[in-house]
Amino acid sequence: MDFRAFDGSVHLGYGLTPNDSDPPLLLLPPLGRDRGSWRAQEPFLAERCRTITPDTRGTGTSRDAVDGFTIDQFATDALVILDELGVGEVHVAGWSMGGAVAMSLALAAPERVRSLSLYTPWARTDAALTERFLGMRDLAASRDDLVDVEEHTLRLILSPEALSGIPDLRAAAAEATRDPGYPSREALIGHLDASIAHDVLDRLGTLSLPTLVIGGEADALTPAYLARQVAEAIPGAEYVELTGPLSSHALPLEMTESFNDIARSFLDRH
Repeated sequence: MDFRAFDGSVHLGYGLTPNDSDPPLLLLPPLGRDRGSWRAQEPFLAERCRTITPDTRGTGTSRDAVDGFTIDQFATDALVILDELGVGEVHVAGWSMGGAVAMSLALAAPERVRSLSLYTPWARTDAALTERFLGMRDLAASRDDLVDVEEHTLRLILSPEALSGIPDLRAAAAEATRDPGYPSREALIGHLDASIAHDVLDRLGTLSLPTLVIGGEADALTPAYLARQVAEAIPGAEYVELTGPLSSHALPLEMTESFNDIARSFLDRH
């Protein structure tokens, strides 16, 4: 589904499952990815509640956006989609940059959020994470196409075990960049700049809502200490750290069963 928002200037796309349970679950995807990121979660979580899966501005069917690439704007876009659907309160879940958007949304409109689930998140982009994002940004800005940055990203977010199972990583990266929903160079750089600028750590103490934070022991992009920092900053937040060789930044894909059980259990309790 899709519609034009902000006086018709921006096309916002989203997916919606038919379950009519209330409140629904808003799933916010990672940096540079669209709603397809949730393919391993949505069928399972949709048994619990209706899911709303926006395409972040610059990806998927929201791909025609050419500006507005900030975390706060992504949160506003999500709220506009909820308003378009006539939805008031929602469970909000975000993975990686989607977690940044989820935090921004909860801070801007806490009355709209029944619960908050943050997967491999960070609340303040420190020097080490900034360096990783800048490495991705430099590749995106300096190459003729986006294959190099996608290959580099896959090496950051996947475990060595997952990477060893891909016969030709460069071919896989090239295929990903040919997807119609893959962001343009400008959008990808916009997502990276938004992620570098993200800093809500000092504001998280104002939140008063059920919160789950999941980190990965082997996460090479946003290490587990960043997820723990988020959990420590939000009063009463639950923290779960998945461990082992598959506990990468791509937890929802590499440790699907364990991840889904934790995510679903939290929703069942709230």
